[in-house]
Amino acid sequence: MNKNYENAINKIQASDDFKYKTLKKLETHGCDNHKNISRVFLSMAACILIALGTLLHTNTKSMDLRDRIIVDSQAISASVMVNIEGEIIDVSNDGMSFQLSSGKWVYIDHETQIGMTALNDSEKDQQLFEPSFRIGNTITGFTENKDAKIIYAYAIYTNWNWNEPISIQ
Repeated sequence: MNKNYENAINKIQASDDFKYKTLKKLETHGCDNHKNISRVFLSMAACILIALGTLLHTNTKSMDLRDRIIVDSQAISASVMVNIEGEIIDVSNDGMSFQLSSGKWVYIDHETQIGMTALNDSEKDQQLFEPSFRIGNTITGFTENKDAKIIYAYAIYTNWNWNEPISIQ
C-alpha cells in the first residue's frame, strides 16, 4: 500500500476500525500504483499492435487484375458486345466496384471476365488494361442487365487511362 494513502488516513479524525476498513477496501479495489502502471503500459502496447496491424493490412499490394486475363492459343477471334462504357469517377475502398460518368455503379466479382481472351502472352501484355481500377480510367465491358439497379459486370474488356497511363511492367 502506498504510504501517501496511509498518511492521509491517519490525518482523518475517525475510529481506528474505520481507518483499517478503508485501507483494506483501497487494497482490494486495486489502488496500487504498480498495478495501474502495468495496465497503462499493456494498454499502450495493445494500441501499438493494433495500429501496426492496420498499417500492414492497408499497405499490402492489391491484386493485379491483369493476372485474370485468359491466354488461350485455341481461342477464336471475334467481336465482343459492349453495353458498359464510360469514365470512372469514383472507386470503392476495396477497389472492386466503381461509378461511371453515367452515375451507375458497376460491381466486379470473382466470376467477372477480365480483358479479352488472348492468343498468347505478348497479346495479353498489349491489352489496354491497368492492374487496378482508378478514377479517370475509360471502361468498356458487358453486363447481362445494363438497366438493373445493381450492375454486376460479366466482363470488363478495357480499363485504361488515356490521359495519364501508368507504366505497366
